[in-house]
Amino acid sequence: MDISNNKQIEEGLMFFKEEKYVEAYATFEAASREDESLDLPFYYMAAIHTRRKEYDNALEQVERAIENNYCNEKARNLKAFLLIKLDRMKDAKKTVKENLEYDPNDYMSHQISLKLHVGRYIESAWLDYMKLISCVPQVCLDIARTYLEWGMYDEAGGSAETAFDFDKYPMHHYYKGACQILAGHYYIDGALREFEHAERCMPSNCYSLEPEDIKILEVAIENAANSAKACYYLGLIYLDIKEYELAAKYFAKSIEQDSTFSAAKEKLEAACMKKA
Repeated sequence: MDISNNKQIEEGLMFFKEEKYVEAYATFEAASREDESLDLPFYYMAAIHTRRKEYDNALEQVERAIENNYCNEKARNLKAFLLIKLDRMKDAKKTVKENLEYDPNDYMSHQISLKLHVGRYIESAWLDYMKLISCVPQVCLDIARTYLEWGMYDEAGGSAETAFDFDKYPMHHYYKGACQILAGHYYIDGALREFEHAERCMPSNCYSLEPEDIKILEVAIENAANSAKACYYLGLIYLDIKEYELAAKYFAKSIEQDSTFSAAKEKLEAACMKKA
């Protein structure tokens, strides 16, 4: 739906992105009371409940979102995921089946369905899934971003890792490493290795950057010994969303760590010109 004319939803999304979930929930709740036919307020209230591991409450809200707009794919995906969390496997299978009948290219439902296979069927299910996504590494990042929105960090990192030719894509490694830290894993050596690998990847293989990736890159920058490329990618995101001062800040930080990084120098000049 177009939210440009709904100030409450815009405000709620701003709070959500800033991780101010109490304020976000209150704003979405007010929006839902003002217009009960909207789907986004109910979806984001469900996402907040999911982050809090309040799965029954999340399911109640997400069903309202689907009732209002069955085209909300993330709401349908979240319902399937919540049913699994609530150990309602029969209902989860039915929901995944309905999702895929509605849209056979619903990759998130394909990924969620892997949690429904047991025993000797797991391996064949994974092989089918890997074949399905083998030519579209973008799918793995999109799924990781959705799991990140729900606060499901282990699932987000695991999804990023499933990309074909995983080794060459920097954002996939940033996601895997950052999600290990966000999930609260005590030993972060593995995460640091992922950040080191990401820094060695060619920037040309960073094929997708979205505002949702800001948190991931911030975690990498905060924890990695060298984060020149992470700073560069974060600068690109801020440049794209017209936050020129922040873009210049991160391009400058990139150059501080790697004075030979010509692409960062070019983008710093562009950001400075835009903010002037």
